[in-house]
Amino acid sequence: MVDFTFNPNQTINYAVGVSCTIPLIIGIVINILIFCALKAVTISGRLTTWLLSTQMVLDTLSCMSNMLFLWMRHYPYTNYITGWIQCRIWRTQTPYWLWVTMSTCNLAWINLNRLWATVYCATYGRYEKAYIIWTTFGTIAFSVAIVIPNMFIVEFENLSCTTMITPDQTLAYRITQVYQPFWCVTYFLFPIVVMLVAHLGNCILRLRTSTYHSSIFPYSAHLLVDPV
Repeated sequence: MVDFTFNPNQTINYAVGVSCTIPLIIGIVINILIFCALKAVTISGRLTTWLLSTQMVLDTLSCMSNMLFLWMRHYPYTNYITGWIQCRIWRTQTPYWLWVTMSTCNLAWINLNRLWATVYCATYGRYEKAYIIWTTFGTIAFSVAIVIPNMFIVEFENLSCTTMITPDQTLAYRITQVYQPFWCVTYFLFPIVVMLVAHLGNCILRLRTSTYHSSIFPYSAHLLVDPV
């Protein structure tokens, strides 16, 4: 979560910057093209359109913030306010991790949306607006709750940003002790479980539906055939 190689006085490594920027630019262009393609096609569900479009926007913002961090991180701390912002927000790459977390959360909603549209097909259209509101609110609230502690795993003292936290920095030290397992559970494990459950639920439902149709198909076909 923290760039430990950061040094405000070092010069920019253009070779690393360019080599990392090129794939990020490609990612931005691809996401923009997919976003335009989504606008050109007609998707019946508003929630599906909203979630897919949001995914493209969040992935684009992730690429852009990562690219900005590559080129705009070498500034001295001139005063306490700008230094605090650079240390706790920019040095910890909080904007980047916010977009990435929202993107992961949105992927979980996309999988759940498929399950909702299948299981609750009778009421899905009626409550679609509520789904859009609650999924958007859930994405923002969940991501902010995960990322905010990241701002406090560093210490800004005497115009210096400390990333190698020791027990002397009481608050930051306590947060670092619990933040890594907290991050692994909330960012990795929880979304994976949600997406797996949603995907497996969808597969099981489709298998049951296909089995049901297969069981009644011979009888239906027999009714459609004229006796000789």
